Amino acid sequence: MAKYDVYYAKADKTLLVDCQADILELLDTRVVVPLLPVADAPKPARHLNPLIELGGESYVMATQFLASISVRDLGDKIATLSDRNDDVNRALDTLITGF
Repeated sequence: MAKYDVYYAKADKTLLVDCQADILELLDTRVVVPLLPVADAPKPARHLNPLIELGGESYVMATQFLASISVRDLGDKIATLSDRNDDVNRALDTLITGF
């Protein structure tokens, strides 16, 4: 598992972005943020909710719904957002520090 990887949640197939530092991979939990279809997501806030394109679909990174999940509850890796690392990190910084 790696930071910026995207997984399905086993329970409901929600897409989840792994936002936890790779150095903590020995933990049995991961800090994740859901990717919600644009139609189901709250109105995006600048910097907090980047728009993500995966498989031709648009998603909102719902950073305000940050959570910890057991590794066993994560399904298959389906993508990586490593090319969007600046946007992911900015969203996390906005959530924690406000800017």
